[in-house]
Amino acid sequence: GNTFSYTLILCNSDWTPSTLKKSEYISGYQDHRISDVDFSFNTFVPYSHYQLLLPNSEMNFNKSGNYLLVVYEEDQTYPVLTRRFVVYEEKVQIGGEVRRPSRVEYRETHQEVDFVVNHGEYDIPDPFNTLHTILLQNQCWNTSIRELKPRFVQAGRLNYDYDRENLFAGGNEWRNFDTKDERNLSLNVRRIELDTNFTYFIQTQYPRSIERYSTEFDINGQRVIRSTGSNAPNTEADYAWVDIELKMNDAPADRTYYVVGAFNDWRFTSENRMSFDYTRGSFRSKLLLKQGYYNYQFATLSEDQKGSDSPEGDHWETENTYQLIIYHRGIGIRYDRVIGYKEFSSE
Repeated sequence: GNTFSYTLILCNSDWTPSTLKKSEYISGYQDHRISDVDFSFNTFVPYSHYQLLLPNSEMNFNKSGNYLLVVYEEDQTYPVLTRRFVVYEEKVQIGGEVRRPSRVEYRETHQEVDFVVNHGEYDIPDPFNTLHTILLQNQCWNTSIRELKPRFVQAGRLNYDYDRENLFAGGNEWRNFDTKDERNLSLNVRRIELDTNFTYFIQTQYPRSIERYSTEFDINGQRVIRSTGSNAPNTEADYAWVDIELKMNDAPADRTYYVVGAFNDWRFTSENRMSFDYTRGSFRSKLLLKQGYYNYQFATLSEDQKGSDSPEGDHWETENTYQLIIYHRGIGIRYDRVIGYKEFSSE
């Protein structure tokens, strides 16, 4: 396998790099090689599996905040991959709930996230200017709601009870498929072919934007790597092509369709862009994915690259998880400290 190294960059709440030096937030080495590497076993596609756990004996972080993990081969300015994560302290207590919106025009399609921050003895003299909040739906940063200010300030308690600013489109339960088995058809797989490697053809999908809500188990856009009969899926699960088809009567001229989920960080890239197959009257995409159980949805991007919406439909009943991150930059502190984190569900 290749030799990869990694480093960490502390970021502000808006993911711009902090002005702190690395020696101020990293204990130990400021960059180090990834030494935990295994090779695939019995797979059609040979690969190396790298694993990195943080913190470790070589590198630790001594500040809370937003961190960017940068993995590179020779030059940090040309990363192979980056990954966001958040280190938090429990300085405040957070309470919250997800509920049906109080505003009539959003009651059928959206979810309202209200929360309170109890900071007790922890001093926040100017919460309107020194506190930053970020609210995520299903760990997705693309649709996050940022910079909500407290509506009410009481002794040691900040209330964020809005009726419009804290609304998320409810979305729909996630579509799914399972490619764990190479010999038998698993969940939503209609055909398997073997050429140089396996191709899984997923059951033909249809838009759901006008359908009524129906409950279905999912894992909120995440994935689980697994392979039938294997106790070591990290190195024994194969990479395979996954052929996904969205049946549409006609292709909207100003829309580009994508397959999104945690497997690609909900990003719109050339790899997950769908192309229109005029012979079948459908959008199709072919993704190279490691065997496992996947959640995914379809999303569209308008030609001006600004608006993204979804052929999935929005329902207030959809089960989603929400992540709330509270940042504080107190007097004399040069970074955005994360003083609280809370996850709640709309169930």
